[in-house]
Amino acid sequence: MSLPSVLFCCDASPQKGLGHLQRCMVLAKAFVEAGGRAFILCNGVVNPALFQPLSIGLRVLELS
Repeated sequence: MSLPSVLFCCDASPQKGLGHLQRCMVLAKAFVEAGGRAFILCNGVVNPALFQPLSIGLRVLELS
């Protein structure tokens, strides 16, 4: 049985810091590895390539 999808919302930017995003990424990765789908919604301007989200099955969505 697969788990449902989960959406992580976080604040992240070079000015605010990236700690919240990094912690969300760790939780999302564990969720994906357990069989779920994870999305990260970020209201900052962050280069998602820094965290290689696609390599672990995540999608990073940015609010503008």
